[in-house]
Amino acid sequence: MEIIAITSIIVLCVWTMIDIVRARFKEPTMKTLCILGVLFHPILGIIVYPLLRKTLLQRERRKFEPKFI
Repeated sequence: MEIIAITSIIVLCVWTMIDIVRARFKEPTMKTLCILGVLFHPILGIIVYPLLRKTLLQRERRKFEPKFI
């Protein structure tokens, strides 16, 4: 039972870290703070980051603007 709990915390922590790295934050310092929060307080970071995600990220989507030349 403990192995399942530890494994699920590790998987959620890795998923949260990947989501933080790929996300476009309004301020670059918030990305660093989120990464540090998940690293130093994994359980709290896994809970708090999804709750604050919408307020921390940029609203507009990326536009596809290819530059071939």
